[in-house]
Amino acid sequence: MSQFAFLKEFAFLAQQKPVLQFCGTFTQKIIEDLVANAYAEIELIDGQKIAKKVFRIFVEMAQNILHHSYYKNPAGVGKGFIAVFRIEGYYRITSCNTIDTYTEELLKLRLAELGNYHDFEFKTLANEILKDNYKNLQGGAGLGLIDIRRCSEKPLKGYFFSNLAKNRMFVLEVELLFMH
Repeated sequence: MSQFAFLKEFAFLAQQKPVLQFCGTFTQKIIEDLVANAYAEIELIDGQKIAKKVFRIFVEMAQNILHHSYYKNPAGVGKGFIAVFRIEGYYRITSCNTIDTYTEELLKLRLAELGNYHDFEFKTLANEILKDNYKNLQGGAGLGLIDIRRCSEKPLKGYFFSNLAKNRMFVLEVELLFMH
């Protein structure tokens, strides 16, 4: 997706009312508080099964920001943005954080690899990797993306671009369908 197409998509999301959004420094406590504040709302609307899936994905994406964001506060905690949107028929969880060029290359490779598998093939691969825990890459692009993809049951969308300060940015979008 081109940067222009991404910006159009981001403008669409900006018009949606998020169930949850946060921009700033991510700590484990902040992640837990965010989940506690929004979980009940999603559970009430769409049930416990959907709420658990949404927040399993949310927590994994937030922890990616916490641990793998290139820009960190003085305590070494990552900074970034995350939002959960409820759009007709699905939830979209979107995160954004700075990355270095090495991590960008790892992420591009991992996203391409994960996108090449059909659902059945992916489930088999994911179960093997998560069972053996042998692909835990440092700097991101490891088990977290596999777990996110497994929960969403849809391909992940990753975008890379430079912001005005010439920092490399990574946006991850995950969609989770729900039925009523």
